[in-house]
Amino acid sequence: DRSKWLDVKFKLGLEFPNLPYLIDHTHSFDKQHKLHKLVTRYLGRELKIGSSDSQGRAYEEMIGDIFKDLFGQWGRLCYSPNFESQKTGFIQQLPDLVRPLEKWLKGDRTPRKWLGGKDLCYADFLLFEFIEQTSKLCGEVYEKFPELTRFYKAFKALEPLQNYFKNGPKHPFNNTMASFK
Repeated sequence: DRSKWLDVKFKLGLEFPNLPYLIDHTHSFDKQHKLHKLVTRYLGRELKIGSSDSQGRAYEEMIGDIFKDLFGQWGRLCYSPNFESQKTGFIQQLPDLVRPLEKWLKGDRTPRKWLGGKDLCYADFLLFEFIEQTSKLCGEVYEKFPELTRFYKAFKALEPLQNYFKNGPKHPFNNTMASFK
């Protein structure tokens, strides 16, 4: 329950405690990163994933910022005590939420392999996670989006991630107090 987090939240030594958070001990000082998208963006930079030019990075960050709204709506639904009565509205709205991403991947002239173009970027991890989670509720929605389906399959087939997909932690994508886990 929520009290388990509140019992430790302010004892962690974090300036702005929130979930998720990451403490990086590999530098001369502890860096604290909170919030899902920020942790993902930080790890992308640290692992040198993404575009090496400023225009490519700008597109990646623009697209990455879309996920604040997407995960916000998804999270509000999953944690809502009225989940059952609200899920139909979310399912009906989901095609409109993901259509711009489908269009972006399709490209004006040539399809983009990843959200950043030819290079994998941190936003791709966010899109994969969003599709993975929302598919548990309404996977059939993605049948109407061939580029998102292609993207999901290509991401799931990434060789460096195979061990994680096969042997990584198996846990619900929401906390136990969520209505939809």
